[in-house]
Amino acid sequence: MSTPISPLALSSYRYIDVTGVDAERFLQGQITINVSTPEDKTAYLAALCNAKGRIVSLFFISKIKLGFRLFMPQSIIKTTIEHLKKYGVFFKVTIEEAPAEARLIAFIENPNESNPNNRIKITNTDLSLKSFPNEGELKPLTTSNSIYTANSNCTQNDEFEWYWHLAQNKIPWINQDSVEQFLPHDLNLPKLDAVDFKKGCYTGQEIIARMHYKGKLKQHLQLLKGEFTPTILAKTALTQEDKKVGEVVCSICIKEKGVLVLALVKDKADIDDFFQLEDKNSPILKIEK
Repeated sequence: MSTPISPLALSSYRYIDVTGVDAERFLQGQITINVSTPEDKTAYLAALCNAKGRIVSLFFISKIKLGFRLFMPQSIIKTTIEHLKKYGVFFKVTIEEAPAEARLIAFIENPNESNPNNRIKITNTDLSLKSFPNEGELKPLTTSNSIYTANSNCTQNDEFEWYWHLAQNKIPWINQDSVEQFLPHDLNLPKLDAVDFKKGCYTGQEIIARMHYKGKLKQHLQLLKGEFTPTILAKTALTQEDKKVGEVVCSICIKEKGVLVLALVKDKADIDDFFQLEDKNSPILKIEK
C-alpha cells in the first residue's frame, strides 16, 4: 500500500470565506456549480464569470460552518473579492480573505485510502487540502504570471509539486494576467464537472449555455510536456511551422522534471507533431496523451 508524500506547504495559494444567512443563495447566482449539493470535506472546481461568460476567478469551493471557502492563487484574491462584493451588497453575506496567519497544507495521497485528519478532498484528483491558523513562517514565492519560480533556476519545492499535480490532472488555474480571458469551455470546465447546466441562472450563464448547446468548439485544452524552461507566460502563442495553433493557459516547471503546459490548441493542429513557442529557441513541447 502506498503512503502519502510529505505535506506540501502552499504560500501563494490562499482562500476566501463567504459566510452568512444568504451565502448559499448568493453564490448560487454567481458561480458555475450547484452549491446546494457539495458534500462536506470535499472541494469542487468552480468558476466565477462576468456577464459575457468569461472567467473572473477559478477556484475550489468547499462547505464550512455558516458558508463556503474558496481556494485559489493569491494573485486573484483581490479581483475575486471585488467582483463578489459588487453583487454581495444585496445579500446578507460576509466576504473575507483568509487571515494573514492562515496557512494551507496540501497532501498527495492514495485515493483508495481513507481521508485522515479531516482533510478537504479535491474531487477527481489524489490531492487534498488542510488549513491551519498558524503554520509558522513559510518561505514565500514570487509569482510571474502563470509560472511560479522561487529563483532563476526554478528549483523544486512544495509549491511546484501542487501545480504539477493539478496540471497532470488537466486542471487549469488562472492568475491576474489571465482574468476575463477564457470561457469555461476553453478550459474544459464542463468535462471537469465544474459547470452545472441544470442549476438555473447565474452571471454569464446564458452565454455559457449557448456555447454548450449551440456552439462549435474549434479548439480544446491540451496538456503538453517539454524540457525545462524558466518562464512561459499565459497567452503565449504556440506554433507549428511558424503558424500559431494555440495559446498557453498556464504552466509549471520543475528543473528535475521539465515543464507542463496547459494550452488551448486548435483542432486543426497536428497533435502528433511537436509545438514550440514563438521564440524558435524555445523547448520542444509534445501533447501528453
